[in-house]
Amino acid sequence: MEEQALTNIQQLTQVIRERRTTRSYIDRPVTTETVMELLKAASEKIPSDWEDPNARFILVSSQQAKEKVVSKMMEALQEQTLYRLMPKKLNQSFASKILSIPTYLVVVQKTGQDAIKNDRDYAAISAMLHSYSLLAWERGIGLVWNTEAFMQKQVFMNALELEDNERIVCTLFMGYNDRVPKTGKRTAAEKKVTFI
Repeated sequence: MEEQALTNIQQLTQVIRERRTTRSYIDRPVTTETVMELLKAASEKIPSDWEDPNARFILVSSQQAKEKVVSKMMEALQEQTLYRLMPKKLNQSFASKILSIPTYLVVVQKTGQDAIKNDRDYAAISAMLHSYSLLAWERGIGLVWNTEAFMQKQVFMNALELEDNERIVCTLFMGYNDRVPKTGKRTAAEKKVTFI
């Protein structure tokens, strides 16, 4: 029993160290069933003393749905100076790159009047998404956890039919890995710790 627990810890440590943000995917969608299995498994990892974190998910995988979302994404990006000044061909290239990603999962948080609960919910959702990314990695699914400002633009939120009390936490762009980038240089944990 103890040996099995040690093996499990070693396997988890390996997954944590190996997982990368990936942007190169094969042309194979991540099925609804797979996304649901991963969400279910990841949500079971939220500490049981926390309430339901008021999250919902919008799965975008059909070509038609991706075209609608990317169209509104590009419209929202045009409100930002950098994208407005980019040449049209570069904008089209960017849109094509996003359209080539097999599956998007938009993570939405329902907010309320209680700012502390909103923060706890955001933390719980983030913890769940971290578990989701590790579970996906075990299946050969890579992802980008995107939090760009365009997601908070009204034109984008309207396209996703968000309620007034909802906000987008992030969009997970995901697919089965084609190429996995090498490990980047990371800041040592000791440099991020303040000892008192």
